[in-house]
Amino acid sequence: MATTMDRRKTTTDPNPLYAVVGAGDLAVEKIREVPSMIADLKIDIPTDARSMRYRVSNTASDVRAQVGGTFDAVSKDPGGFAKDQYGKARKAYEDLSVRGERVVDRIRGKVDEATRTASREAKELKDTAKDRGREAKHEVEERAAELKTRAGSAARDAKDEVKTRADGAAAKARTASGSTGRPKTARTTPKPGPAAGR
Repeated sequence: MATTMDRRKTTTDPNPLYAVVGAGDLAVEKIREVPSMIADLKIDIPTDARSMRYRVSNTASDVRAQVGGTFDAVSKDPGGFAKDQYGKARKAYEDLSVRGERVVDRIRGKVDEATRTASREAKELKDTAKDRGREAKHEVEERAAELKTRAGSAARDAKDEVKTRADGAAAKARTASGSTGRPKTARTTPKPGPAAGR
């Protein structure tokens, strides 16, 4: 029965993940070697029956010897053979774990570098935006001051123009009425005041 510690170790131990990544990396490496292996492959097909029989028989005897050696090793010392195979499997697993850890570290390094680059570019973009915002604000303030000055000047010019025209119109009106410059006043009769003693 698995203890809590065994379960915790199983869920936190990264070696199985590293081994899988390492196996994938090894597979990719071997697959990349296939085209060059195919290019280097020289097929020597014997044309006569005697040569073909000789090659088949040698290949079969090599396979028999290999299988026979393994069978002999298993039959003589099954525990030792199993221990030897376990050691080889454990070594392969550890090698794949180490390889996978290097791959993961390399990927993490690339991700960290990409994160740093993105962060740096974001900061530069933010600074550029701030600078442009300040420039735009300054330009708007300058334009506003310029427009205010122009509006004030236009208002003064308009006031002067209105005054000039009003003075001109008043002068024309005086000339037309034959006046000497004093405005004519309408004659009014005094209103009788309240009767005394009523």
